[in-house]
Amino acid sequence: MLLYKYFIWEVKEMKKLIALVISCVLALSAFLLPAAAAGDLEIDFSTLDTSKKGSQTTIHVFSPAGYTDTVIQFGGPENYVSLGEIDLSQYGSVTIEYGADMNAVFESSDGTMSYVALTSYEGPIAELKDGDEVYTLVDGVDIIGQGELEEVTGNWAGGSNTLTFEFNTNYNGEVFLSQLPARDLGIDEPYGRGDGIAITSITFHEKEGGTTEPSDPSEPSTPSDPSDPSDETPPETGDAHIIFAVAAAGIALTVLIRKKVTV
Repeated sequence: MLLYKYFIWEVKEMKKLIALVISCVLALSAFLLPAAAAGDLEIDFSTLDTSKKGSQTTIHVFSPAGYTDTVIQFGGPENYVSLGEIDLSQYGSVTIEYGADMNAVFESSDGTMSYVALTSYEGPIAELKDGDEVYTLVDGVDIIGQGELEEVTGNWAGGSNTLTFEFNTNYNGEVFLSQLPARDLGIDEPYGRGDGIAITSITFHEKEGGTTEPSDPSEPSTPSDPSDPSDETPPETGDAHIIFAVAAAGIALTVLIRKKVTV
């Protein structure tokens, strides 16, 4: 009977030990496993909030222009669209594929180019102030990144252009895309041109990790002095996490073993 009770006690203690080891392993893995990579993010146009767009922005199948899938059409200066909540710190660039009328004008009369921009600002980014000949940026707009538009290779769906531009930000929130159109008073006077585009895809690309500059092999390294503590390389942040987790597991196991011995 005594042996049976001792056996039951041993089983219970072993369960505690196993549970403790599992907890330590899970804690250790949280430090060791790298964060999941964000990967590329392609915007699904069917999920966009159609209430958060400009009066000259249309999200539709632009069939008269030859498109068979949904596009974001910017038709003038009153354009913008919400792309939803995005943690832009995970990404370093964006690629936008677009088409336009083959006669579209993307250069203003003063030589400035039309561009699309990522911003945290909800509203059109272009305005035409009294006396101005070209569109200018609305005051207070925070441009996260922008890229200039180029002449298209064909008419609307018959030709496609690809624009990629980089950005570097920690912004995490609702992201808007807008276009600042060109305006050339020498065309279609007195209003000038303010041609828009039809966007067929928007893809955010995962930010690449930092790179280490290669050392010059022609320069020999200076050997460290083992007696000089200043030459010791301090542990990396990840190493410190590992050391802490292992030490915690060791302390917990020691406490459990001592408890078992004293019983």
